[in-house]
Amino acid sequence: MDGQGVWTQILNKLKEQCSGQQVELWFDSVKFVGKEQDKILLSVPNPAYKYWIMERFGVQLKNQVCAQFGEELKMEFLIQPQAEEKQEINEPVSNRAPEKTYALLERVQEANLNPKYVFENFVVGPCNQFAHAASKAVAENDKVIYNPLFIYGGVGLGKTHLLNAIGNKMLERNPNLRVICIQAETFMNELINAIHTQQVNEFRRKFRKRCELLLMDDIEILCGKERTQEEFFYTFNELYESGRQIVMTSDRLPSELPELTERLRSRFESGMLVDIQIPEYETKLAIIKRKAEESRLSIPDEVANYLAKNIRSNIRKLEGCLVRICAYASLTGEKITIELVKRILDNILLNGEKELNPEKIMKVVANVFGIRVQELKGEKRMRKFVLPRQVAMFLCRKLLKQSFPEIGECFGDKERIKDHSTVIHSVKKISEALNKDQDLRKKIEKILNELNVHEEIN
Repeated sequence: MDGQGVWTQILNKLKEQCSGQQVELWFDSVKFVGKEQDKILLSVPNPAYKYWIMERFGVQLKNQVCAQFGEELKMEFLIQPQAEEKQEINEPVSNRAPEKTYALLERVQEANLNPKYVFENFVVGPCNQFAHAASKAVAENDKVIYNPLFIYGGVGLGKTHLLNAIGNKMLERNPNLRVICIQAETFMNELINAIHTQQVNEFRRKFRKRCELLLMDDIEILCGKERTQEEFFYTFNELYESGRQIVMTSDRLPSELPELTERLRSRFESGMLVDIQIPEYETKLAIIKRKAEESRLSIPDEVANYLAKNIRSNIRKLEGCLVRICAYASLTGEKITIELVKRILDNILLNGEKELNPEKIMKVVANVFGIRVQELKGEKRMRKFVLPRQVAMFLCRKLLKQSFPEIGECFGDKERIKDHSTVIHSVKKISEALNKDQDLRKKIEKILNELNVHEEIN
C-alpha cells in the first residue's frame, strides 16, 4: 500500500476513535505530502490549523501514524496556503476545505477561548464526574439548561478546562454563536475603563446585547467590589431573562463567598451547583499517563505510581512536575527513574510543609469559611466565627505541634487569653466532630489542599 493509502487508513481509524464529523471537518484541509526516512510530511493551510490539529488530535494521530506505518515516525507540517487556493479552483466543492472551519478558528480567538481545553482531553474520575457531565449537557443541548451552571472547587483542579471546553464545543456546534469567555477581574477592569472613557453603554451592549453565551472564570474576585457586582447583577438578569446561557467558576460555593450581595448569591444558587474535588489516586494516574502521551514522554509505570502517590494537591502542580521531568530528561538524556524524579522534585514536594505557619493557616481557614482573619481572631461568639476559629486552633495544634498557650497567643493578646482552656476545648471539639460531620471534614480537606499538606488529620 502506498503512503496515500496508509494516510486514508489513518483517517478511518481516527474516525473510529474520535467524532467522525470532527475528523472530516478538521482533516479535510490536511494533505499527505509524503514520507521521508523517520518522518511523514503533511500540509496545512496555516500555522493555526497545525496548532488546532495537534491540540485536538495530537496523541491519537501520532499513535495511528506509528501503528499504520509500522514504525516510529515524526510528523512535519508544511504551511501551504497557495496549495489550498489551487484546490478551491480545480477541485469539486465536496473536496474543498469547509468555510466553517475557518470561521470557527476566528470565533474561538474572538471569544478568548483556549483551544487546548476540550472535553476530549479532560480526564474524568469520581472527583469531577458530575461537573464534567453537567458541563457536557450544557454544551451539547439545543436548549438552555442548568442556567446558570456554577462550577466550584480548589485551585488547579480543572474548572477553567471545563469552562473553555463548554465554549469550544458550543462553537463547534454553532460557529456563529456569540461567546464571551472572560476572567471576572478582566470584566471589572473593562468596566472601570468604560467608566473612565465614558463608554459604559458600549460595555453594556457587549455583555448584555451581543453576548449569547457568557463564561466567567474566578467569580470570587467580584467579592467586595460593589460597583462591579451591581453591573454584573443587571448583566446576569438580562442574559438570564432572555434565555442565554451563563457559566461561572469559583473556588467555593456562593454561600461561602464573603462580601457578595445577597441578590447575586441567590441568583448563583438558583442554577446547577457542581463541584470538582481533589483527584484520587486512580484519576491522578490517568492524568499523568495522558499528559505524558501529549508530551511524547515515556514514563515507566513505577514512576507514574510514585508521582500519583506523592503529588497530592492539584492537577496544575502535577502538570508542572511533568513539564520539569520532561525538560530535564530531554536536556540531559537521562533515563526517567524514581531516583531521578526524587532528585528533580525534592524541593517541590517538600515546599508546602516548609512554609507552613499560624498566619498562613488562619488566612486559608478564613478564606474557606468566608470570613476575615480579624473576625477569626476576634471575640464574636456567633457560630459563623466560632467554628472556623476552632478549626484554625485545631490545625495549629495538629500541623505545627504548637503548645496550647502558644496557640492562645496567636489568637489574642496575653491580657485577654488568661488561660488556654478555650484552645483545649476547641481542639477536642473538632477532633470529635471530624468522625461525625462530613461537611466539616470536607472543609478541612479543602483547607489542607490549599495549604499543600498531604496527611490525614484526626
